[in-house]
Amino acid sequence: MSEHVARLEDGVAWEIKLAQKLERWGWATAPFGTATLPGVVSLGRLRDGGPPPGTLYRALQTFRDPLGFPSGLRWMPDIIAGRRDQLCLIDAKTERRPSPNYAIEYQALQVGRTIVEYLKTPVFYVWEDGGVLAPAAFVDNDDMRVLPGAESKGSRTPFALLPKRYAALATDVFGDHTGG
Repeated sequence: MSEHVARLEDGVAWEIKLAQKLERWGWATAPFGTATLPGVVSLGRLRDGGPPPGTLYRALQTFRDPLGFPSGLRWMPDIIAGRRDQLCLIDAKTERRPSPNYAIEYQALQVGRTIVEYLKTPVFYVWEDGGVLAPAAFVDNDDMRVLPGAESKGSRTPFALLPKRYAALATDVFGDHTGG
């Protein structure tokens, strides 16, 4: 199995576990973003030997506007979640190698900031170790650094890095605070 497919499997498995955890805490969840499109790789398709990525997946990977920018739809969060009067979008993140930093593709961070600013919907990045960051944690933070694409492993895309000490805990952000 290629490293790309292994990363996809790990990511989708974490999305499923995270959605289940959120539901135990009283949140309603549903898939969101590219995972909802037909022809996009999902854990079920990988596990069941389903069809390879389809036309929509390829288009999301290769589309560029007249100025050469990719579609932000490619980096939409994975889960939409709501509880009582709360609503948010969640991007489930995995870590392939231990690091003192959380890493987010720079484009995903830009899309998250755009959603917060223009769609007025909170976005959270949630890692398997329980760390949670919002796009605002990266704004005007002297400890944030950008790893240029040429230096990143795998996708060769730029990443925003932020020390883990800035993260909140998933139980504090999403846990059942009703006493039940």
